[in-house]
Amino acid sequence: MSSAIERRKDALFTLADNTNSGKDELADLNVIPCSSASIIPHYKTLKTPLKKVDLAIAYYPRDKHKKGELQKLLRASPLSEEEQSINFTSYPGLTEGPIVLSVEIKRAGDGADAAKLQLLTWLSAQKNKIDELSSLTSSTSGIEKPDYLPAILVQGHDWNLVAFAMDAEGKQILWHKLPLGDTQTAMGVYRIIQQLQKLANITLVPFYQWYQGLRPALT
Repeated sequence: MSSAIERRKDALFTLADNTNSGKDELADLNVIPCSSASIIPHYKTLKTPLKKVDLAIAYYPRDKHKKGELQKLLRASPLSEEEQSINFTSYPGLTEGPIVLSVEIKRAGDGADAAKLQLLTWLSAQKNKIDELSSLTSSTSGIEKPDYLPAILVQGHDWNLVAFAMDAEGKQILWHKLPLGDTQTAMGVYRIIQQLQKLANITLVPFYQWYQGLRPALT
Protein backbone atom coordinates (compact mmCIF):
# COMPACT_ATOMS: atom_id res chain seq x y z
CA MET A 1 0.00 0.00 0.00
CA SER A 2 1.42 3.39 -0.97
CA SER A 3 2.36 6.00 1.60
CA ALA A 4 -0.29 8.37 0.16
CA ILE A 5 -3.06 5.85 0.78
CA GLU A 6 -1.75 5.21 4.28
CA ARG A 7 -1.82 8.94 5.00
CA ARG A 8 -5.40 9.21 3.76
CA LYS A 9 -6.48 6.32 5.97
CA ASP A 10 -4.65 7.63 9.02
CA ALA A 11 -6.10 11.12 8.65
CA LEU A 12 -9.69 9.88 8.46
CA PHE A 13 -9.55 7.33 11.25
CA THR A 14 -7.91 9.85 13.58
CA LEU A 15 -11.32 11.54 13.76
CA ALA A 16 -12.65 8.52 15.64
CA ASP A 17 -9.43 7.81 17.54
CA ASN A 18 -9.76 8.75 21.19
CA THR A 19 -6.05 8.24 21.83
CA ASN A 20 -4.95 10.71 19.17
CA SER A 21 -7.64 13.29 19.91
CA GLY A 22 -7.41 13.26 23.66
CA LYS A 23 -11.19 13.78 23.78
CA ASP A 24 -13.29 11.07 25.39
CA GLU A 25 -16.38 12.25 23.50
CA LEU A 26 -14.83 11.22 20.19
CA ALA A 27 -14.40 7.61 21.29
CA ASP A 28 -18.11 7.05 20.55
CA LEU A 29 -17.66 7.91 16.86
CA ASN A 30 -17.25 4.98 14.48
CA VAL A 31 -16.18 4.95 10.83
CA ILE A 32 -18.69 2.86 8.83
CA PRO A 33 -17.98 1.86 5.20
CA CYS A 34 -21.32 2.31 3.42
CA SER A 35 -20.78 2.53 -0.34
CA SER A 36 -23.82 0.28 -0.90
CA ALA A 37 -26.13 2.12 1.52
CA SER A 38 -29.31 3.33 -0.18
CA ILE A 39 -31.55 6.19 0.89
CA ILE A 40 -34.98 5.13 2.15
CA PRO A 41 -37.34 6.51 -0.55
CA HIS A 42 -39.52 8.18 2.12
CA TYR A 43 -36.71 10.68 2.82
CA LYS A 44 -35.68 11.40 -0.75
CA THR A 45 -37.22 14.57 -2.19
CA LEU A 46 -34.83 15.46 -5.02
CA LYS A 47 -35.75 14.06 -8.44
CA THR A 48 -32.37 12.41 -8.90
CA PRO A 49 -31.23 8.79 -8.88
CA LEU A 50 -30.62 7.38 -5.42
CA LYS A 51 -27.14 8.46 -4.36
CA LYS A 52 -24.71 6.91 -1.91
CA VAL A 53 -21.48 7.85 -0.16
CA ASP A 54 -18.41 5.85 0.71
CA LEU A 55 -18.08 6.33 4.46
CA ALA A 56 -20.12 7.60 7.38
CA ILE A 57 -19.01 8.70 10.83
CA ALA A 58 -21.75 7.47 13.17
CA TYR A 59 -22.38 7.93 16.87
CA TYR A 60 -22.47 4.63 18.76
CA PRO A 61 -22.38 5.35 22.50
CA ARG A 62 -20.67 2.82 24.73
CA ASP A 63 -22.85 3.85 27.68
CA LYS A 64 -25.82 1.47 27.97
CA HIS A 65 -28.27 4.17 29.09
CA LYS A 66 -27.39 6.43 26.16
CA LYS A 67 -27.65 3.47 23.81
CA GLY A 68 -31.10 2.70 25.20
CA GLU A 69 -32.30 6.26 24.60
CA LEU A 70 -31.25 6.02 20.96
CA GLN A 71 -33.18 2.75 20.69
CA LYS A 72 -36.32 4.62 21.74
CA LEU A 73 -35.77 7.10 18.91
CA LEU A 74 -35.41 4.25 16.45
CA ARG A 75 -38.73 2.77 17.56
CA ALA A 76 -40.42 6.17 17.15
CA SER A 77 -40.00 5.90 13.38
CA PRO A 78 -43.31 5.95 11.47
CA LEU A 79 -41.94 3.55 8.85
CA SER A 80 -42.33 -0.20 8.63
CA GLU A 81 -40.16 -2.43 10.78
CA GLU A 82 -38.01 -3.30 7.76
CA GLU A 83 -37.20 0.38 7.18
CA GLN A 84 -36.91 1.49 10.80
CA SER A 85 -33.69 3.40 11.28
CA ILE A 86 -32.38 6.31 13.27
CA ASN A 87 -30.99 7.50 9.94
CA PHE A 88 -32.40 7.92 6.45
CA THR A 89 -30.96 4.58 5.32
CA SER A 90 -31.69 1.06 6.52
CA TYR A 91 -28.17 -0.09 5.69
CA PRO A 92 -26.89 -2.57 8.32
CA GLY A 93 -24.51 -0.77 10.63
CA LEU A 94 -26.30 2.56 10.26
CA THR A 95 -29.75 1.83 11.66
CA GLU A 96 -28.91 2.43 15.33
CA GLY A 97 -26.10 5.00 15.26
CA PRO A 98 -26.91 8.48 13.93
CA ILE A 99 -24.69 9.73 11.12
CA VAL A 100 -22.86 12.92 12.08
CA LEU A 101 -20.49 13.14 9.09
CA SER A 102 -20.54 11.68 5.58
CA VAL A 103 -17.48 11.11 3.39
CA GLU A 104 -17.34 10.74 -0.39
CA ILE A 105 -14.10 9.68 -2.10
CA LYS A 106 -13.38 10.44 -5.75
CA ARG A 107 -10.38 10.08 -8.02
CA ALA A 108 -8.52 13.25 -8.95
CA GLY A 109 -9.93 13.26 -12.48
CA ASP A 110 -13.56 12.63 -11.56
CA GLY A 111 -16.00 15.46 -12.23
CA ALA A 112 -16.84 17.67 -9.26
CA ASP A 113 -20.45 18.19 -10.39
CA ALA A 114 -21.29 14.50 -9.98
CA ALA A 115 -19.83 14.50 -6.47
CA LYS A 116 -21.80 17.62 -5.53
CA LEU A 117 -25.07 16.10 -6.76
CA GLN A 118 -24.27 12.92 -4.87
CA LEU A 119 -23.71 14.78 -1.60
CA LEU A 120 -26.66 17.13 -2.15
CA THR A 121 -29.02 14.17 -2.57
CA TRP A 122 -27.59 12.32 0.43
CA LEU A 123 -27.52 15.31 2.78
CA SER A 124 -30.99 16.53 1.82
CA ALA A 125 -32.34 13.10 2.81
CA GLN A 126 -30.47 13.39 6.11
CA LYS A 127 -32.08 16.80 6.67
CA ASN A 128 -35.53 15.30 6.06
CA LYS A 129 -34.85 12.61 8.67
CA ILE A 130 -33.65 15.18 11.20
CA ASP A 131 -36.77 17.28 10.65
CA GLU A 132 -38.92 14.19 11.16
CA LEU A 133 -37.16 13.36 14.42
CA SER A 134 -37.67 16.93 15.59
CA SER A 135 -41.40 16.66 14.96
CA LEU A 136 -41.70 13.35 16.83
CA THR A 137 -39.63 14.27 19.88
CA SER A 138 -38.89 16.88 22.49
CA SER A 139 -35.40 17.99 23.50
CA THR A 140 -34.03 17.71 27.03
CA SER A 141 -30.55 19.04 26.25
CA GLY A 142 -31.33 22.60 25.20
CA ILE A 143 -29.18 22.03 22.11
CA GLU A 144 -30.89 23.07 18.89
CA LYS A 145 -30.82 20.86 15.83
CA PRO A 146 -27.88 21.60 13.54
CA ASP A 147 -28.09 24.56 11.18
CA TYR A 148 -26.04 22.74 8.59
CA LEU A 149 -24.97 19.17 7.83
CA PRO A 150 -21.26 18.53 7.26
CA ALA A 151 -19.59 16.17 4.82
CA ILE A 152 -16.11 15.63 3.45
CA LEU A 153 -15.22 15.26 -0.21
CA VAL A 154 -11.88 13.56 -0.82
CA GLN A 155 -10.80 14.04 -4.42
CA GLY A 156 -7.42 12.55 -5.17
CA HIS A 157 -5.06 14.01 -2.59
CA ASP A 158 -7.31 16.95 -1.73
CA TRP A 159 -9.70 16.97 1.24
CA ASN A 160 -12.55 19.50 1.27
CA LEU A 161 -15.33 20.30 3.70
CA VAL A 162 -18.86 20.33 2.29
CA ALA A 163 -21.88 21.71 4.14
CA PHE A 164 -25.61 21.50 3.39
CA ALA A 165 -28.24 23.90 4.70
CA MET A 166 -31.69 25.33 3.95
CA ASP A 167 -32.29 29.06 3.75
CA ALA A 168 -35.32 30.88 5.18
CA GLU A 169 -37.28 30.24 1.98
CA GLY A 170 -36.56 26.52 1.99
CA LYS A 171 -33.96 26.67 -0.76
CA GLN A 172 -31.22 24.07 -0.55
CA ILE A 173 -27.66 25.36 -0.27
CA LEU A 174 -24.48 23.33 -0.68
CA TRP A 175 -21.16 24.89 0.25
CA HIS A 176 -18.26 22.95 -1.19
CA LYS A 177 -14.54 23.07 -1.91
CA LEU A 178 -13.67 24.38 1.54
CA PRO A 179 -10.07 23.08 1.80
CA LEU A 180 -9.04 20.95 4.78
CA GLY A 181 -5.62 19.81 3.55
CA ASP A 182 -4.01 17.23 1.30
CA THR A 183 -2.19 13.90 1.53
CA GLN A 184 0.74 14.83 -0.70
CA THR A 185 2.92 16.00 2.18
CA ALA A 186 3.28 15.28 5.87
CA MET A 187 2.29 18.88 6.61
CA GLY A 188 -0.83 18.49 4.50
CA VAL A 189 -1.82 15.37 6.45
CA TYR A 190 -1.15 17.17 9.73
CA ARG A 191 -3.44 19.98 8.61
CA ILE A 192 -6.20 17.48 7.75
CA ILE A 193 -5.95 15.87 11.18
CA GLN A 194 -5.98 19.26 12.88
CA GLN A 195 -9.02 20.41 10.90
CA LEU A 196 -10.88 17.13 11.50
CA GLN A 197 -10.38 17.45 15.24
CA LYS A 198 -11.67 21.03 15.14
CA LEU A 199 -14.66 19.89 13.10
CA ALA A 200 -15.35 17.11 15.59
CA ASN A 201 -15.26 19.36 18.64
CA ILE A 202 -17.16 22.29 17.12
CA THR A 203 -19.73 20.43 15.04
CA LEU A 204 -19.86 16.66 15.49
CA VAL A 205 -19.97 16.48 19.29
CA PRO A 206 -22.85 19.02 19.59
CA PHE A 207 -24.56 17.17 16.72
CA TYR A 208 -24.65 13.84 18.54
CA GLN A 209 -25.44 15.55 21.84
CA TRP A 210 -28.56 16.89 20.13
CA TYR A 211 -29.54 13.34 19.23
CA GLN A 212 -28.81 12.19 22.76
CA GLY A 213 -31.13 14.82 24.23
CA LEU A 214 -34.16 13.82 22.13
CA ARG A 215 -37.05 12.02 23.78
CA PRO A 216 -40.02 10.51 21.89
CA ALA A 217 -43.26 12.41 22.44
CA LEU A 218 -44.92 9.12 23.37
CA THR A 219 -42.90 6.46 25.20
